[in-house]
Amino acid sequence: MQTRLADHLANALFLPARLVRRALPRSVREHLEDRLFYAIFQVTRVTNDAYPRREAAAEPGAPAEAAPTSAPAASPPLSRPSSR
Repeated sequence: MQTRLADHLANALFLPARLVRRALPRSVREHLEDRLFYAIFQVTRVTNDAYPRREAAAEPGAPAEAAPTSAPAASPPLSRPSSR
């Protein structure tokens, strides 16, 4: 019985989002999906700035290990290629 209640509640909560999604033109919907994905990607990505460099953590007098170099960040796509 609990599963049925949870399913009905989930359907009731997501119904307005499904209706709005159907009402939006395809190009607007895809643009919003791209923006949402990019925002989530930016919030969850890990950068080298979040961690101290190895040279700073090394003791004075100890040989410093070479810090790995990171590749330049790629710019996000402006739009998704149309595959449909």
